[in-house]
Amino acid sequence: MPPPHTSQEAVGWARSVLTPGAAVVVGIAIPAGVTTAIDLAVLDTDGRLRANDRIDSPGGWALTTLGFAAASQFLLAYNAANVREWLTFHARRAGFPLGELASPAHWSCVMRARSAAIGRPDRLYPLGTASGAVAAARLALTVIEDIAHGRYVPAAEP
Repeated sequence: MPPPHTSQEAVGWARSVLTPGAAVVVGIAIPAGVTTAIDLAVLDTDGRLRANDRIDSPGGWALTTLGFAAASQFLLAYNAANVREWLTFHARRAGFPLGELASPAHWSCVMRARSAAIGRPDRLYPLGTASGAVAAARLALTVIEDIAHGRYVPAAEP
């Protein structure tokens, strides 16, 4: 799904990804002092938690859930390129078959949509503070909902 470039496109993007079954929201967290795994959460766009666990073995339920979702749904993450890179790196390390997860075509970036909604597609705004993968996914989902409801006002022209 191409990233939106205007506020109007961002609202359309958000409404389309919130359609039931269209996408899942991905959140990651890197536990303090852990270099071999990350925490992963997968949410439906209705806020239901599908899976949450650490990625440090091929049997991780969250990674398996995400792999199945990638076959038919968009994967939404706040900083999608970064999240995809972290996941693919750790999934490979754990011996997990990546399949569709590694393809950028399956990912869509909430941060870029938020920037477009604000009227500043050239600027990348941070997500904010989230303690853990589930909190990061829920915060990203809130941003998507805010975009869909037009809660972001484009920046004033200088």
